[in-house]
Amino acid sequence: MAKPSHDAVLAALLERHGRTYCDELGIDIEKGTPSPLFRWLCASLLFSARISAELAVQAAAALAEQGWTTPQKLADATWKERVRTLNASGYARFDERTATMLGETCEILLDRYKGDLRRLREEAERDLPRLVTALVRTELADDYDGVREAAAG
Repeated sequence: MAKPSHDAVLAALLERHGRTYCDELGIDIEKGTPSPLFRWLCASLLFSARISAELAVQAAAALAEQGWTTPQKLADATWKERVRTLNASGYARFDERTATMLGETCEILLDRYKGDLRRLREEAERDLPRLVTALVRTELADDYDGVREAAAG
């Protein structure tokens, strides 16, 4: 039996579940511009913790509701503001650790990539294994076991 195509798998998943997390969060990832890419990175990091997807979605939505849709805007928020927002959205078990990690992520993105994840993609020459290596090489993955596990798998 032939393996189903990527498009067939995607169509089946969308038919079964209705929409993607990007759709649910209002992230127009297909734009490929800095803000949606950053919002998806934050959501992905939130999903990587051992917490329900529902709480991760709520936390990602809460970040956007605060207007923290770019590395600079999130970096401008205090650690306490990030903790409070994550906690209020139900992401309480990991709020302090995640608030720290999000702040550090913003610093790295601003310092290395001028806040634009497309520069990371360019550095990796649009090659997925290189992109994963570039991401894991950064401190972004150091504190998030889920990111490292996904990259290794």
